[in-house]
Amino acid sequence: MLASRFPQAVVVLVERVLCLAVCVLACSSSFAQREETSPGTENQITLRGCLVDQSGFLHLFDQEKNYHLIGDAAELIKFSSDRTTPIIVRGTSGGPVQPPPSLGGTYEDFHVISANQFTVPTLTSSATFRDASKWQEYTNQQYGIRFAHPSDYPNADGQPASAIDTDFVVKDGVVPLGGFEIPGDTYGRRAFDGGHFRAFANLKIDNRGSCLQFREVLPEFLSSQTIGDIEYSKAMIVSGGMGTLVNDYYFHAFQNGVCYEIVFEVRGFSQDGGPLACTVRKLIKQDEPDLMQALIAKVSFPHPTVAIASARNDVVPQITSFVASPDTAKSEADPMRLSLDLTWTATGADYVKFSYACSDVTVGLVAISEHGSASRECANSTTTYPDLASTFPPNSSTYISLASYGDHDPRSVVITITPFSLGQAYPDSSKSITVKVPSHDPQ
Repeated sequence: MLASRFPQAVVVLVERVLCLAVCVLACSSSFAQREETSPGTENQITLRGCLVDQSGFLHLFDQEKNYHLIGDAAELIKFSSDRTTPIIVRGTSGGPVQPPPSLGGTYEDFHVISANQFTVPTLTSSATFRDASKWQEYTNQQYGIRFAHPSDYPNADGQPASAIDTDFVVKDGVVPLGGFEIPGDTYGRRAFDGGHFRAFANLKIDNRGSCLQFREVLPEFLSSQTIGDIEYSKAMIVSGGMGTLVNDYYFHAFQNGVCYEIVFEVRGFSQDGGPLACTVRKLIKQDEPDLMQALIAKVSFPHPTVAIASARNDVVPQITSFVASPDTAKSEADPMRLSLDLTWTATGADYVKFSYACSDVTVGLVAISEHGSASRECANSTTTYPDLASTFPPNSSTYISLASYGDHDPRSVVITITPFSLGQAYPDSSKSITVKVPSHDPQ
């Protein structure tokens, strides 16, 4: 087009001018992108992590690589007393380096130019959690419960997603009432691993005293809490592993003649959960109660339509029979342990508990196991170990095993069964059996 309208020399001149203009624009663009990079810092990079001092080998992990930090040791060492201080370092990466044998893995030298502590961003709940006016409501009119949750919480169809072990004092009569999952992004997945909310009713428990009890919780994890105008008894069971903490919370309330249980599972990450643990805002002590309080405050108990048993008269419970029979098969498998099958019946009781009194408690120890798992202590023992007494139905059976250690002679153990009604023990109605436990290690 240009050749047809101008002499060749003019065309060449115009083309050179255009080329120069394009070059100037390209250079200007390149300069704008690098304005914040001052001369001599083109190869510098920034790392964030938790500094660790491994016998003078200062190292840091930043999600991609392990780095061996080289620089002002005195300046760096102040950040490495533990793994709880997040730091930001700027410098240049070098070549590979051999770490101490205790570390293993692949490391690169990193020449530190500057190092500073940085503040981990504040952990806040999600927008859907904070706006309770848009929560989705669920009502189970048959059993008389209503609750609500953020609309993006999954599995809110009124049915539990998986089997949950309830902690009513009586296992029979449990009815699942619904629930939902609590997503990890409620608080940010690097700090909170999620959990769930489940609701249950137990129609076999017909009184407030027994409803507020729990089947198997240590006394130090029991408390009570009033939310709105509803009084709950509360229990906590702690578990977890591999950097994850799992807290199970149980809330019991007796409303309109029905015993209810609200179960929360809350999963968070422990402080030692990996090399980047210090860079993540953890759930603080108050975060879990705030989460549960917001959700349980939406729980209410309208009158159920299901038939409710009439309240029992206040009668004194009685143990009507209590028999201990040797379990021959278990005893033959482990002759140093006494294995017994216990069978009992009771009237007027909501549940029963066992206790054990042992002879020669100052010599050696007695190992007591109920139903193959729960470990019990001698009630008259001088040890400070907690004694976790499980509850059992008023008419049932179980098996126990007993072993005596550190005592040359057989040891006497008195096994006592005590009935409970309306949450109260009736020791005057108990029955006892005395057994002899062989020595585990006679000399």
